[in-house]
Amino acid sequence: MRLPDGLYDILKWITLIVLPALATAYVGLATVWAWPYGDEVAKTTAVICTLLGAILGISTAQYNKDVLAAGKADYMSIKREDASIPDTGYQGKHSVDEYADLQRLLDEVKTDK
Repeated sequence: MRLPDGLYDILKWITLIVLPALATAYVGLATVWAWPYGDEVAKTTAVICTLLGAILGISTAQYNKDVLAAGKADYMSIKREDASIPDTGYQGKHSVDEYADLQRLLDEVKTDK
């Protein structure tokens, strides 16, 4: 399963930033204001974030597999199909270190041929 870039970026932002921040805020305020279900909110958010993280991990693995299968020397030039999701301005799904690691791997594959 390979998610379009825009959807991937949105889900990653929600999984890594939005849900944990909202859960932390609710749990913290629940203890101060005696709101109900603080533990349940924390546990539910952890389960949802884990599920979304697994989906994002599968998408990243498929994306990397597709890049390696394409045999492209320049990892950054691979174009992905994108659904009609607006550009979020998010920098993308891979860090500079991940690009460098994958570029080294691509170079090794090319020299093994």
